[in-house]
Amino acid sequence: MHIRTLKRTVRWIVGIILGVYIGAIILLNIPSIQQALSVFVADELSQVLNSKLTIGRINIGFLNRIIIDDVLLDDQSGKEMLKVTRLSAKFDFIPLFKGKVSISNVQLFGFNISLNKQTPDSPPNFKFVLDAFASKDTIKKDESDLDLRINSVLIRRGRLSYHVLSEKETPGKFNAKHILMQNIIANLSLKALQKDSVNIAIKRLSADEKMSGFSLKKLSLKLLANDRQMKIENFAIELPETSLKMDTIHLKYDSLGAFNNFADQVHFSFHTLPSQITLKDIAPFVPALSHFKEPITLDIKVEGTLNQLSCPRLEITAEDQQFRLRGDATFQDLSHPEDAYIYGNLSEFSANSRSVGFLVRNISSNYNGVPPMLLRLGDIAFKGEISGYFADLVTYGQLRTSLGTVNTDLKLTSNKQKGLFAYSGGVETESFQLGKLLGNDLLGEITLNLDVNGKHYNNQRPIVELKD
Repeated sequence: MHIRTLKRTVRWIVGIILGVYIGAIILLNIPSIQQALSVFVADELSQVLNSKLTIGRINIGFLNRIIIDDVLLDDQSGKEMLKVTRLSAKFDFIPLFKGKVSISNVQLFGFNISLNKQTPDSPPNFKFVLDAFASKDTIKKDESDLDLRINSVLIRRGRLSYHVLSEKETPGKFNAKHILMQNIIANLSLKALQKDSVNIAIKRLSADEKMSGFSLKKLSLKLLANDRQMKIENFAIELPETSLKMDTIHLKYDSLGAFNNFADQVHFSFHTLPSQITLKDIAPFVPALSHFKEPITLDIKVEGTLNQLSCPRLEITAEDQQFRLRGDATFQDLSHPEDAYIYGNLSEFSANSRSVGFLVRNISSNYNGVPPMLLRLGDIAFKGEISGYFADLVTYGQLRTSLGTVNTDLKLTSNKQKGLFAYSGGVETESFQLGKLLGNDLLGEITLNLDVNGKHYNNQRPIVELKD
């Protein structure tokens, strides 16, 4: 009798709970109540943020889904900072009883985020949001129970801008002080996020940076990391005319704090898989590459830290491998380019007349054909070494051509402020067919050992001195 009464009581309790819950869901789907809820939540958040926030509609779906439409947040100057057409999320309740947060999917559609700061040293316009939700508790809490999972994050029709208003824009060149990302599309999966580890998969990320003209067609990867190492698998990036893939990228560090001194304390290594690259795709970051419009094949292996970097394998080919560059290099202090030091060994640089044309076409701002003298050299090959700072290099080696061999030992210097490129050193050759090079039958072969001193200023004729 007592068992029957207990069962009846439990059924009543469960029924009441379900009835109240279902009734609440039904009420929350009545348009007038949704409107009232939207106004209430927006008013409360506006007070917390001390800035105007409006919400068009909040829709509580059955059991575990929430949809928020038409969110608008102004910054404290009254200008629009955030606009979202639709934000929705679906939760899993059962993992909550195990101390985990599991979200089935998140959808963010039609958003526009406008961030800025007046000067490089002034606070950003979104600082008030961070301050409003910053913890006021001075007692450090244990975060060891952090356990978050989001099965799917879908982002569509996104726009993000960031401007330092006092700084000049640089159209056509990437500028971290003026960024305008448009057409943001993403499909992500956060497999796990805990205090000291993360597992995330980027199935697709694409965007266009309008200020510089850079276009990211697709980025995909899988990242696994903890407080000692990081592994990036299945890395692939597609630009308008570039497809780059890499073997597993490894990063090792003593602690997460090492990223505060990334250049010296984070060791990384990677090796590219067979990839085709068109260098003009990265011209927004390296403007000098804007004329390089034909593809090359890249094979490179890198290991070390940014300030102690080794490149034991470097191979670039083009024109069905009729153009080939192969060698290795080491770099120091790359985090400070003006102080960076390079030592490179060029074991092979070879090109025939066809691939010489390829090279000239892609490094010339105004291509008018291959200079006849270069064509007369025929097949060329260079082998040598280069060392020094980027603005002060020493190179020596041997250039072999169809007309003869030239040995060089040169110092190359540049000064951007003065618009100067200069070189000095020695040039030596024996039985070189100078007549054929110049197209002059009256000249024959030449043997010489010269000291060369040349200066080239922008928009001026070069000055060259030759001494025997």
